[in-house]
Amino acid sequence: MADFPFKKQVKRHFKDCDKNFTLNLKELVYEESGLYGIIVIDKREAMLATLQCGKITLLGHFRSGIPRVVHSYAETELASEFEVRFEPVAHEFFKRTGNAISDDLLPLGDDLNGILIGGSDLSQYCFAQRDYICGELKDKIMAVEDIKYAKKYGIPELLDKLGIPYEWE
Repeated sequence: MADFPFKKQVKRHFKDCDKNFTLNLKELVYEESGLYGIIVIDKREAMLATLQCGKITLLGHFRSGIPRVVHSYAETELASEFEVRFEPVAHEFFKRTGNAISDDLLPLGDDLNGILIGGSDLSQYCFAQRDYICGELKDKIMAVEDIKYAKKYGIPELLDKLGIPYEWE
């Protein structure tokens, strides 16, 4: 067995950002009376809302056109066929949703303090990282979380997961 030339022990530093980030986010959203955008999304549908002073206001509901039956079909051994068939539909849905979100949130300008994104099946990460929303709004993304629902039930689930108090308007 060969000796490695570096016998010095490498120190690794792990930083647990999630806990501190969530607490700072909760304090920031709760203390400020600013306006925050909320997006919950998956490949089937998306909801857009705002949060101001702890009150949620729904702005839009978007559907992709992928039928509900297909989701159970995607979990079978024919998942690759599902991806080939419906991935372009999901891509167009994300583009259409991103344009609508940009149209709704860009006019808010500097009043919009941040954007919270939640979703299922990794759609939220795809939506946040790719160019579906404009760069000005992308810079305002404060949190991207994994949640179960993308309908209006996903909005309170996202806020509960982040520990942000709210009430429906």
